[in-house]
Amino acid sequence: MNIVAKHRLLFNAPHRQVSMNGIMKDSKYYSDPLVFKPERFSADARAYLNPYTYLPFGQGPRNCVGMRFALLQMKIALAKVLSNYRVVPCNKTIKGNLEIDPTSPQSMPKGGVWVKVEAR
Repeated sequence: MNIVAKHRLLFNAPHRQVSMNGIMKDSKYYSDPLVFKPERFSADARAYLNPYTYLPFGQGPRNCVGMRFALLQMKIALAKVLSNYRVVPCNKTIKGNLEIDPTSPQSMPKGGVWVKVEAR
């Protein structure tokens, strides 16, 4: 990435992207990385994790300044939606393990996630 101001090169560096999916599935950092274990991220377990192995908002001095606000907004939105609607499988819902799309920067599954939303 080059940043140029008034025909002067201010910054020249190759673009780098960290593979969060690669880190999250590395047995060096997580035991049984392919098994869904939400308890890995509990307050107690987090004390034993390397903080640079879970990067949803970045890490260090340039991490996302809106992290706490974004998390709060998502929790409120999810609570509001789930209080009025049910999320159920549909005929396009993939059964079993989802395969991650290796080209997706957000570790999205191949084919997407299909569900049906019904009013309560």
